[in-house]
Amino acid sequence: MIKVKDFGWGICVNFTKKHVEMSFKNKKKETSFLNQLSDSSTKVNMAEKTVETYFIDILLYVKNTLEVDMKLVRGNIEENDGQMGVVSVFLNSIEEISQVKVNIPQDLKPKENLKMIEKMHYEVLFITI
Repeated sequence: MIKVKDFGWGICVNFTKKHVEMSFKNKKKETSFLNQLSDSSTKVNMAEKTVETYFIDILLYVKNTLEVDMKLVRGNIEENDGQMGVVSVFLNSIEEISQVKVNIPQDLKPKENLKMIEKMHYEVLFITI
């Protein structure tokens, strides 16, 4: 299990290394963003404005609706106001890694599997952590 900034605990399902080409209209925002990514896990090529970084695919409990600016919103699993969904996050969005390992089904498409994972997620959050 992995704790993500602004979302809480989720279940890691995959990770990938990607080269991302960045383009910005605002020079200050470009410099600020590229400097934020410049950590040990991310390689930034300022000349070509490309970033080599890792993305972590995490099952997180999110609300069923998006905010006005198309952002995902953290759901409240106790209020049952959302669902489990796979969200890709930058490596530097991770706050903590748990020692708890959750075995999940390979196929995440069937609703039954997601409901089972949601139940396991709830049990781990409120019983073991």
